[in-house]
Amino acid sequence: MVFALHPSPVADLNLVFEQIKIYSSVSAEALRAIAAEAHALGMTVTGHVPRGMDGYQAVAAGMDQINHARFVQLMMRAPGDSTPLTMDDPAATRAIAFLREHGTVIDPTIALFELNAHPIDQPVSAFEPGVDKVAPELRQALTHTGAEPARAAAAGTQYRALLAIVGALHRAGVPIVAGTDLAVPGHSLHRELELYVEAGFTP
Repeated sequence: MVFALHPSPVADLNLVFEQIKIYSSVSAEALRAIAAEAHALGMTVTGHVPRGMDGYQAVAAGMDQINHARFVQLMMRAPGDSTPLTMDDPAATRAIAFLREHGTVIDPTIALFELNAHPIDQPVSAFEPGVDKVAPELRQALTHTGAEPARAAAAGTQYRALLAIVGALHRAGVPIVAGTDLAVPGHSLHRELELYVEAGFTP
């Protein structure tokens, strides 16, 4: 699918688009072309780090923002490295410094990771009461998320590592915006902000 960034009939409606989102399937060449055209039109570029690239390459290719803390975590370790990650690791401090120097905005979507990593036998409503207010069809899908017992401990460790990254980014002055992705519509934005406070932001 190709999206044209050039003016179209919708321009007559005085609609102004401020940002374009990149998904993982976009090639490096396409990312560079999209970013150049978006910037020429005064737009910013956000999204996933495309497959085959890392965060450093994506930012160098023109991304102004990265969605999901997981992509930042991947900047902090070598492929296949499963040792516990701490924020004073040289690779972590290098990644944070790079993002700060480039003014890269991070949209962590940490509420989504919490939703996926919580023990599946713990009710979602225990930490996200808004789940009880959504449509029944959606509520069933959301309340059946979480980590099975065999991987709950590992999932919890992974989630806490991502929360630590959010805190470290904030302390370093990397811009953070609050997004939620496929979490609880209309409610998880508030949970996202609560989790930022857990990570060390002031209320």
